[in-house]
Amino acid sequence: MTKLHRKSPLPKPPTRLVVAKMKSNIPDAAQRHQAQFGTDLEQHTRIICLSQRNDGILMWAHYADRHKGFVVGFRTEVLRRNHPHSEFLKVHYGLQRPLVPHPYVAPPEKDQLITAVSQKSLEWKYEEEWRLLINVTHLRRDQDPANTNLYLPIPPEAIDQVIFGSRCSDPLVSRIETALESTPGFNKIRRFRARLDPKLFRILVEKL
Repeated sequence: MTKLHRKSPLPKPPTRLVVAKMKSNIPDAAQRHQAQFGTDLEQHTRIICLSQRNDGILMWAHYADRHKGFVVGFRTEVLRRNHPHSEFLKVHYGLQRPLVPHPYVAPPEKDQLITAVSQKSLEWKYEEEWRLLINVTHLRRDQDPANTNLYLPIPPEAIDQVIFGSRCSDPLVSRIETALESTPGFNKIRRFRARLDPKLFRILVEKL
């Protein structure tokens, strides 16, 4: 005797109301995915921000204590060689925010992920920024357990120059000069001084 299996009924097609609700949830899901991408990136990656210019008046004001600090110039080829596991990316500037596709829609490609971490508003274009992406497993922690900061190991040969700001104090310059001369591998680092052009709105960088 043959036993007949009862066929399961076909699922009912969604009503217009259900379809509309599903569509309305898509932006929320995409927004949550974007937020989760940012959280995951922060947990596993650190971004070292660099600039390809050394004469930006705004950057000297914002990042170098209003011209009282100093700038360190790196040899990018050495940074690349010492951190082959990293990504060295040129930042692009535009009006639209980058989007990472939801994996249910399309698996994100590497180019899309790179765009998500290497794009900024046009307002920042003057910085001419580059970014070095490092996995946290390649960073070092301080010997003090209370210090939770992570540090990037930089070999002496990766440092090309030091530029003292136009308002950098003589005691600070002296301390840096002493440190460079007394630290093995640092005595060949080139030294420059930045000064404000008396006639034009620009910074002049002169070798010491």
